[in-house]
Amino acid sequence: MFINVPFPECLAFGAISTPEWKTTLAENQGGWTHANQVWSQCKHSYDVSTAVRLLSDYQMVVEHFNEVRGRANTFPFQDPMDSAVGPERGVALYVSPGVFQLGKRYGAVNPYYRKITRPVGPVPLRNGGAMTPGSGAGQYQIDTSTGLMVIGADQTRTISSHSVGSTHQFTLSSALSPNVSIGGYVFVSGVAGTAASRLNGIPLQVTAVSGAVLSVSVATTGLTASGGTLAVRVAPAELSWSGGFRVPVRYGVDRLPGQILNRGQDYLVQATSIILTEDRE
Repeated sequence: MFINVPFPECLAFGAISTPEWKTTLAENQGGWTHANQVWSQCKHSYDVSTAVRLLSDYQMVVEHFNEVRGRANTFPFQDPMDSAVGPERGVALYVSPGVFQLGKRYGAVNPYYRKITRPVGPVPLRNGGAMTPGSGAGQYQIDTSTGLMVIGADQTRTISSHSVGSTHQFTLSSALSPNVSIGGYVFVSGVAGTAASRLNGIPLQVTAVSGAVLSVSVATTGLTASGGTLAVRVAPAELSWSGGFRVPVRYGVDRLPGQILNRGQDYLVQATSIILTEDRE
């Protein structure tokens, strides 16, 4: 269970941060090496024992350790070396129509997209401009316990009729205003018939527009379709965000050894094996 009791930030600042991938290597008789990437996501761990120097430090850790019950629960940790996102690296990963997962991009040639589940003070941007929170058209809501962002549709229309063929055609209850451009994307939901799996919940690229009639690049020849709603929604490429984030972690062991080394004004303490490991969500 996740307990929203952050690890003391004054001690987190002195932690050793370790991002890790898991890879196996196999070398054949000819000396060629084959790499198998076992993990699809990077995993982080933190050695905070190096930050515990004084008895007061150790007492802070003991209090936190007992509050989260050792390894039993997870909690938020501020990585001192990587806990912020700027608009140039903040991404919104597509989950489903109108639902996006906040993430952070690393690299450009072969980018890695890290899932951010515990954002702090996220500010979403659309084409570089700040968005409005709420549940209305084009407005957003963010769940800071999952990193999921829900954005309302810009426009919706009831689908009056369908025409199947090499491209699929929708006739709407009224024309969109402003109308979608050729090459843009629309989403539909609630369509019934044998073409439903090719249409519902999928980004559909528009190939032709004439008033209230739209064609999309999906072949539905020989299939049936009826009903439903068409929506114009923000595209992932239009979105970015900035803010902070925390990493969900748990203690690596259920023991917390410590030893007083010197009785000075504030006792000098040695603590070992205080490892925090990321718990993927």
